[in-house]
Amino acid sequence: MTDRPDQTESTGIVPVAFVQLEAGWSWAHELDGGARVSTHTVPGLLVRVGILERLEGRVGFSGFQSVHTEGQSPGTSGLGDMELGFKYRLWDGRAAIPEMAVIGHLSIPTGAEGLSSERADPSLVLAFSNAISQRISLGYNLGSGWTTVDDGSGRRTALVDVIYTVALGISLNRALGIFVESFGTFGVEEGSADSHSLDGGFTYRFSDNFQLDASAGVGLNRAASDWFVGAGMAVRLPR
Repeated sequence: MTDRPDQTESTGIVPVAFVQLEAGWSWAHELDGGARVSTHTVPGLLVRVGILERLEGRVGFSGFQSVHTEGQSPGTSGLGDMELGFKYRLWDGRAAIPEMAVIGHLSIPTGAEGLSSERADPSLVLAFSNAISQRISLGYNLGSGWTTVDDGSGRRTALVDVIYTVALGISLNRALGIFVESFGTFGVEEGSADSHSLDGGFTYRFSDNFQLDASAGVGLNRAASDWFVGAGMAVRLPR
């Protein structure tokens, strides 16, 4: 089970001694102070390594980012931050009791100036999943993230958000799956705005070890991106 292309992290763990590579391209568009801002990100890489039956290690790397604001040239481009983390499945689901996993990440400030938070920012998420039927599943996350930003005076300040996601997945056949999802954040403190979005997409599994995906979504309030699209793939090794 992959953790892309939706925002909802799955409860699935990569098998022991396997490595799963998940990567893709995304394009987001938003209005910032009346100016149109376009952001491209590639490869958005997540490396998942099976360590124990219920534990996987995770290395994330946003990769190359290009941010262009309409009417301004040149834009900002460079490498983003990395992150290290883990996923641990706490228990398996039974009947109405959801399967549950805990996921922790810590960002590593390796990115270019203007694209890095310049701090090690933690996040912790509880992931849940319910099998509604053989073809329909429900996944949902609840957690919190710490993001360091410029407060406008040249100083760095940390903002804490509550993270939520809800995704409904449907398997149309053995290869093709679709999903719809609502996700966002609630700002906990002053300066941290609520953000809410809606997206959907599909996955196509060519084999147990190779999958392609595509997705698109829209923001539901001003703090969210107006719209965004993405496409990517997942490969499990050894094949």
